[in-house]
Amino acid sequence: ATANNMSGAATARAGVGDGAAVRGLDDGNGEALQIGGSATNGLRFEAVSNLDAQAITVEDQAEAYAGSETADGSGVATLESDVAALHTSAVKVGGSAGTISATTTSNLTATAQTNGTDNGNQDAIAQVAQEADGLVNSAVTVGYDGNVNATSTLNGTAIASNIGQTETDVDDAIARLTLDANGIEQDRASDDIRVGADGNVSGRSFLDGGATAEAINGAATTTADLDSAGIRLDDADADISIGQAGNITGLSVLGKLTDGTFTDQIDLIATTVAETATVTSRFNGDGVRGTDADDTAGNQTVLQAGGSAGNITGQALGGGRLVATSTGDASLQGRDPDATATATLETSELAGLRDVDLFGGQAGANTIKGSSYGDFDTYATSTKGDAIGSADVDAYGIYDANGDGRLRTSGNVQAIATLTNTVIATTVSGNAEASASSDAVGISGYDVEILGGGSLIANATSSSSASSTSVSGRA
Repeated sequence: ATANNMSGAATARAGVGDGAAVRGLDDGNGEALQIGGSATNGLRFEAVSNLDAQAITVEDQAEAYAGSETADGSGVATLESDVAALHTSAVKVGGSAGTISATTTSNLTATAQTNGTDNGNQDAIAQVAQEADGLVNSAVTVGYDGNVNATSTLNGTAIASNIGQTETDVDDAIARLTLDANGIEQDRASDDIRVGADGNVSGRSFLDGGATAEAINGAATTTADLDSAGIRLDDADADISIGQAGNITGLSVLGKLTDGTFTDQIDLIATTVAETATVTSRFNGDGVRGTDADDTAGNQTVLQAGGSAGNITGQALGGGRLVATSTGDASLQGRDPDATATATLETSELAGLRDVDLFGGQAGANTIKGSSYGDFDTYATSTKGDAIGSADVDAYGIYDANGDGRLRTSGNVQAIATLTNTVIATTVSGNAEASASSDAVGISGYDVEILGGGSLIANATSSSSASSTSVSGRA
């Protein structure tokens, strides 16, 4: 969707509204597919979405919305549209299933640009929001051998730019980004995934993108709410089990993964010459996220890998670069600009395996491994105003919030958490404040039982730093 204008407002909308959806298979809670025998060549479900909204004008308001046009009271974009390859559709295969694959790919872009030269407040607003799932609310039952692979790839970019007036009105640039990606998401008790004999279950989520707000004579504001899970089980009775031999794997990435290595953070930027620059964001990533109904042992989601041979692996990797920059132009006529730069990473968490009972292979050498890796940088820079930077982020390998998790396997347990959290606030004329809060935990909240021989490795590494600098103010 493209809207171009010279003297009037420009508004572009692409895929907005609660009814905006792309589905590979959607049976509306029915038993969509039943095969009495075997699925000889497997089953494949796909959903692909591309949304692009561009709004460009010279004088007035420019608004571009991709996937959503609503926001909550805090200015965070709300979810409206969704994309799913396999949605509310039970799949039953009586024999072997080969590989059941559910793959979702979605790309969203919103660009809003204006010179804001007309009278009154003329803002540039770019907003991107969407949920993307490979498999969601769909029970899968395989009578004999079979694999279940679900992948979601979600990329969103929001860019807002505004030159604005130099008089009494404030012409702002606002960029909003809300993304929710899950390989497998089950919200209901009846939606189990069960493989009767041999096979693997895998959920992967890849979330990437960025948001930028650029202003000259107004405020620049960027907000982001990012959530990714390889496997997300939102009901305590939504379980995954493999009867004989097979593995369960969940992978979550917020940023870019190259050849198995985390290589690029998600950039969230707000920059202005005059007025405030503000970046506010939240990151959550889980390899496998279950649901703990209460603090009673046994009353939460269960992962049961193959009893004769089965590994369970959950991995979450994520990172963000938050940059808020304001110069503060004292020559503006008719108003005294506030040149505060504020960059805030609100409470965020990464976990490999969380709030699930874990039962790996009960014989031989098996591995249950939960790992997380986080890399976050938060920068607030101002020339003539205050600079305020803060970040609160935690990383867990294997974690149960209520402390009633159960883990049992024959073989090895590995729980690894690695976190870097850096906050820098710098100003020339104002005050500077920087704070960084971080916890890294290898394993917490589990009773661990290793059958026969094996090993337990728990490792947590955290590097957290905060630095504030001011030439003529307080730091």
